[in-house]
Amino acid sequence: HEICFCGCLGCSFPGGGSPGGFAILDVSDKKSVRRLSCTSYPHKFYPHQGWLSYDHAYFFFGDETDEENAGVRTRTLVWELGENLEAPSLAAKWANPLTTAVDHNMFYYRGALFQSNYEAGLRVLKFNSHSNRASDTLQEIAFFDTFPPPSKTITNNGTWGLWPFFRNGTIGICAERMGCYILRMQDSVMSQLTETPPEYHFPGRAEDDANRGPDRYSSHVWRTIFIVTGLFAVMILTGFLFWLKTARRRLSGGPNIEYDGSESEDNFELSEYKLPPMGNDSDDDLSFEDNEDTMEETID
Repeated sequence: HEICFCGCLGCSFPGGGSPGGFAILDVSDKKSVRRLSCTSYPHKFYPHQGWLSYDHAYFFFGDETDEENAGVRTRTLVWELGENLEAPSLAAKWANPLTTAVDHNMFYYRGALFQSNYEAGLRVLKFNSHSNRASDTLQEIAFFDTFPPPSKTITNNGTWGLWPFFRNGTIGICAERMGCYILRMQDSVMSQLTETPPEYHFPGRAEDDANRGPDRYSSHVWRTIFIVTGLFAVMILTGFLFWLKTARRRLSGGPNIEYDGSESEDNFELSEYKLPPMGNDSDDDLSFEDNEDTMEETID
């Protein structure tokens, strides 16, 4: 079965509706989605988002505006799912004693919750499933504040989303109006994350189990490098052929003049140049007489 866990303001399905809250849906048949449960909770205002524990026994959930509307501290709801998903129970309502900021997205990884809590920044909460008290269900073991001014409840400044699923302790977070941050957890924090992530199986996927480990990304990287290198080589070859064609056209476009390097008059061809006929206003019978023996000069 494909199961969807979500927050909803109100559930309206065949067979009756509900006031909304934490909903569990069977979406195996996309044309006929079936509601398994839709459970309300105290101070329900804007049911938002959550994440499953590795054993699928718990679901961690947040309401985005309960801090603003109910005046509670930053709150995380821990749902115990049970066997058939039709009657989840609220195991704990954990309130962070250190902040009243609005909670947003959260993810479960290696036994801890990684939360984006707007002005309170990134919060890392270690989960204790064996606790008998709600206050001990979660314990904050690390934080990183991207919005230094004093925290307020009603604003959306600060950390919006995050991605904690890197195996080396790297965390990527994005913040409203503040940009993106790449963080690395300290060894003292990493040592407290003792739960091993499961290897998930996805039916119908073509890759075999050997390609599902952390090394499965290397084949994609080398494939990408090969494709980019091939495209770059094709671009260079295309540019060279275009340049060669243009160069040959330039060399063959002018007259073929051969010069043997000598300075003989035989290398030049002289053509006779004829003057055009004189106009009507000129003397047609103009003649000159040259007499080397006699010259007369008359001065008036």
